[in-house]
Amino acid sequence: MSPSPEAGPTSPRPAADRPRRLTPEEVRGDPALWPCVRQLLATDSVTLLLCSWLGYVPRVRVVEQVEGPLPGELAGCLRSRAGVEALHRRVEFRSRRDVRLMDATAHVLTGRVPPEARQSLRETATPLGLVLSPLGPRRHPLGWYVTRPRTGCGPAVLSLTARVDVGSRPVAQVRERIRLVPTLTGQGG
Repeated sequence: MSPSPEAGPTSPRPAADRPRRLTPEEVRGDPALWPCVRQLLATDSVTLLLCSWLGYVPRVRVVEQVEGPLPGELAGCLRSRAGVEALHRRVEFRSRRDVRLMDATAHVLTGRVPPEARQSLRETATPLGLVLSPLGPRRHPLGWYVTRPRTGCGPAVLSLTARVDVGSRPVAQVRERIRLVPTLTGQGG
C-alpha cells in the first residue's frame, strides 16, 4: 500500500521534485556554473570570495552553536582524537535582499586557534573565514557535488566539504551548501 497524499512532511518527495545531482563533466561543461564552482573549490576562504563577489559582507546568522566533543568520524580528517573539545557551529549567509546564499556547518578544534579567535567565534556571528583570515588559513576540499532543481526553478547548489588548516595543523572541517544564485555566477541580480 502506498502512502496517501495526506501523510504530510514524512512522505518522500516525488522524484520530479528532488534536485538532480550533476556529474562533474556536466558542471565543468556549464559556462554559467563552472567558473564559479572552480573558484569556490580553489579559494582558501569562501567567506572572503563571497565578500569579493558581492562587494560587501553578507549577513550571517548563527543558527546553532554548541561546544562539545569532536565526533569520532571527524577525528582522522582533523588529525585529532575523538572527544577533544570542539565548537560545532551552523550559520546562514544572506544577501542584502535577504536571499539565502549559503548554509555552513563547522567543527572547530578550539584548542588549535588563538584565544582571540575562540572568543570571536563564541561571542559573535563573525564567519569562521573572517575570524581565521589573519592566520593565513588553507582549505583542502574533501568532496563536492552540484545539484540543480529538476523543474528549472531555483539555483544550482554546490555542496562542498573541506578541511581548514592554519600552518600545518588542521583546525576545522566545514560543510557548505552554496546557492549559485545569479548574483554569484555573474548572470545578473
